[in-house]
Amino acid sequence: MATQPKKEPTEAELYAAEEKARVEAIEAQKAKDEDEAAKAKSEPKPGAKAPDAKTASKPAANRRAPAKAKPKERVEVYEQRGPKGLFKVTRNIDTGATTAELIED
Repeated sequence: MATQPKKEPTEAELYAAEEKARVEAIEAQKAKDEDEAAKAKSEPKPGAKAPDAKTASKPAANRRAPAKAKPKERVEVYEQRGPKGLFKVTRNIDTGATTAELIED
């Protein structure tokens, strides 16, 4: 019986083997990192004190984030001459609302 010569892997087979090894290495590193994180979370840090029972002395309402301040109204005030006299005009830039007061006739 004649022995067949050993077949050399093709470039695609070499690439597939490299990719498989790379993926396995990434998965192993990920599992190692997760184990280390779980271990670090369960163990107290050296030199760290046990938490006191009085750490939550503030009421919950005071620990909440403060309410957002209302945006400042953008108002434009100017004088304008009209058919009846001089007016003081106030215009809200955001809403477009305009009011006018007669200053002099």
